[in-house]
Amino acid sequence: MSQMGMLARLSDKLIQEAKKKLTREPERVDRNMPLGVHLGDVITLDSTAFLLGAGQLLLECPQGGLTVKAIGYYDLASVKYYRIYLDHPCNDDSYFLTLGLDDNGEVVETIFFKESYEIYPQNDAEWAEWIEENEGHIGHYQLTLPTETQYTRIFQSDDDNAPDWIGPVEFEEKITDDPYLTSVVKVQHSSMLYGRGLITNGGTVSEYVWAEKQEYEDGAMIVVSVGVLIEPTFLIKI
Repeated sequence: MSQMGMLARLSDKLIQEAKKKLTREPERVDRNMPLGVHLGDVITLDSTAFLLGAGQLLLECPQGGLTVKAIGYYDLASVKYYRIYLDHPCNDDSYFLTLGLDDNGEVVETIFFKESYEIYPQNDAEWAEWIEENEGHIGHYQLTLPTETQYTRIFQSDDDNAPDWIGPVEFEEKITDDPYLTSVVKVQHSSMLYGRGLITNGGTVSEYVWAEKQEYEDGAMIVVSVGVLIEPTFLIKI
C-alpha cells in the first residue's frame, strides 16, 4: 500500500472515531454516586432511628418517597462530602442528606436534615446576631432553637480551653440539578455543626443542627437545619 493510501485510510479512521465521540451520550455526573443515588431517583427512609427517638426528636420521618432534585459536593477537613437535596411531593419542606466518605470512597456518615428555619437579615445588626465575631450564634459553644431545645457545638478548636466562640467553618459547595453538569451553582458556606444525644429505651439517637450563612451570587441568608444520624442501609430506593 502506498504512503498516500495509508494516510487516506488513517484519515478515514480518525473521522469515524470523531463521529462516534460526537454521537456518544455524555457521561452522567451522578453515574458513580455513593449509595447508587442518582438525580431523579425516589427514595424512602427506614423509620427506625425516628421511632427510637419518638417524642424527643424535633425531626419526624417524612412519609412516602422523596425525589432527588439536586446534588452538591464539597470538601471539609480533608473529607469529601455530598449533599443530596430532596423534594417531598406533598409539601414544600426541603430536605437533604449529607454523605461523608472515607479515603476509599465508602460512606462513613449519613445525616438526614430538614431545613427548619430560613432567616433573611435586613441590616447589619440582624446579620451580626448570627455571624459577628465572638458574639454571633454561628460559632457559639451552644445553640438554642426557638423550641428552647439546646445543642452543643460539635466542631471544636485546637485550644484546650474550649472557647465560648470559634470561627465558622468555611467551604464552597457546587450544586447541580443537571446529570450532565451543564449548569452549576456555587454556594459559600459559613457553618457550624451542633448536636445532642438522646437516651432512649432502644439506645442512643443523635440529633444535629447545621447553622450556617449561605451566600449565593445574588444574595445570602441564614439556614438552620435539624438532622438525625442514620445508617446508610436506612436509605431505600424505590
